Amino acid sequence: MTAQLQIGTDPTTWYLAPSEYDTVAAGLAQPGNPFAVDILAPLEGRLVLSPRAAGSVALTLPVSPVGWIPGGICKPTVPLLHLPSSAAPTHGNPGYLLAADTDPVALEQELIAAMTEPGKVITLALDISAPGKGMLRVSGATLAYAVLCRATAPG
Repeated sequence: MTAQLQIGTDPTTWYLAPSEYDTVAAGLAQPGNPFAVDILAPLEGRLVLSPRAAGSVALTLPVSPVGWIPGGICKPTVPLLHLPSSAAPTHGNPGYLLAADTDPVALEQELIAAMTEPGKVITLALDISAPGKGMLRVSGATLAYAVLCRATAPG
């Protein structure tokens, strides 16, 4: 059994441990305060949610005699940032691959600050094959959520 989270018009259903249900419910009761929660699928990581920018959020904890175990979870080898989009994350396109030296814990705090402070913008370096380079600009004012995934060892 997993808790399920649907944010605004984003097509992705995010799956959380049942123990995270109360954390999310408490966070939704304080709509002015962004918060972070662990997610299990379709990406494994931390979801930073801004209830104020989300518009609508559906949180459920279905009771079912047969539990569902998420399969096909994407575990990137470099830090990854998934932002709201018109398509759910896939193995071929899970989100933005961040520079290998990105600190997900610090980035989580930066995202919460950006969602809280009007006009705050974050600029991130992307992991692009040499000799390429890339950057991502994120405005927290209208950002409903972001999912941060830590790098995992290949294999």
